[in-house]
Amino acid sequence: MSKSLKLIISTVGLFVLVIIGWQIVDETLNAQPLSKEQAMDKIQGQYHGTITDFVSMDDHYLATIELEKGLYEIAVLKDNGQIADMKRIEEGAEEDDNSPEPPRDEKTDSEKPITEEQARESALKEVDGTVDDVDFETEDEVSFYLVEVEKEDESEATIQVHAITGEIMTVSWDD
Repeated sequence: MSKSLKLIISTVGLFVLVIIGWQIVDETLNAQPLSKEQAMDKIQGQYHGTITDFVSMDDHYLATIELEKGLYEIAVLKDNGQIADMKRIEEGAEEDDNSPEPPRDEKTDSEKPITEEQARESALKEVDGTVDDVDFETEDEVSFYLVEVEKEDESEATIQVHAITGEIMTVSWDD
C-alpha cells in the first residue's frame, strides 16, 4: 500500500470520526426538555386513562389521571420523560365503598403492592409466553416488578409492572 493511499484512508477516517463526534455533541447540547404535550402523550400512552389535571413544576410535570382502579397522581421528569412517582389519590368506582377503614398503622390498599401472581398476569396480558422470572424492585421510590417472559420463538421480553397499579410501565426485548 502506497503512502499516498494510507494518507487518503487516514484522512477519510479522521473526517468520519469528526462528523460523528460533532453529531453526538450537537444532540447533547440541543437536547430539549420534554414538552407538556409529549409528557401528556407519554402518560396516556402508558396508562390509557383520562388526564384530569396537568401542572408544570420546576423540574417535572404533575398529572392527575383517572384509571379503572382509581385516580392517580403521576410525576414525569422534564429532562428525560421518566415517570418519577405515581400514587393513588382516590379509589376507583368499582371498589366497595362500605368497607371499613383500615387501621391507621397499616397501609391502605392504594399503598399495598400487588402480588407477584398479579404482576405475572399483567405481564402475560401484554406479552403471550412463559414467565421465566419475577423480581420486585424499587428505584427512586417507585416499586415495580420485572417479569421476564419467553415466547415460543425464544425471544424474551422484560416487562416492568407498576407494583401499586399493576399497569405496564415498559416492555423491552432481548435479542
